[in-house]
Amino acid sequence: MAPESMMEEEKRKEMRSVRMPRGKEEAGQSRSTLPQPTSGLLLTMADILRLPRYELVTQFKWIEGWSQIVLWAGVRMANLLEEYPPESRDGREPRFVYMETPNGDYYTGYDMQVCRHPQTLLVTEMMGAPLRLHMPTKYGYKQIKRIGLISYNIERPDDYWTKLGYDWYAGL
Repeated sequence: MAPESMMEEEKRKEMRSVRMPRGKEEAGQSRSTLPQPTSGLLLTMADILRLPRYELVTQFKWIEGWSQIVLWAGVRMANLLEEYPPESRDGREPRFVYMETPNGDYYTGYDMQVCRHPQTLLVTEMMGAPLRLHMPTKYGYKQIKRIGLISYNIERPDDYWTKLGYDWYAGL
């Protein structure tokens, strides 16, 4: 059996290598997560798939400099906004859209204008992936990979990568 001091050192190394879930250690929890119970609209994938389907081939760009040509298929975010329009609050129309993953560990915000862009898609067909966002006018880090919540906001919402020093707009 190994000496106790060696066993303790290995235990410390193992504890340091265990990574906290994303959103807990790096950028922290979102201030924009909606409290329960918040009134809203619960949509199913069937509701989303009733909207017109679009295909789009674009260059997917990542901030590190790599890119890839990708075929995307889904529904335009503009069509979702038209079918399920944001309600005005205190006589003001929401200017921003907030999205987070189903478990809330990743979150991002967008201005309404880019969400209405004709190439902004809620992707429903990409190698079996769940609902995700594609915005060819943004770097990849602004394109949330699993959408569990979409909310419309008057104030600019919280954003995971902005908290870590990245650009909120991330435009190309």
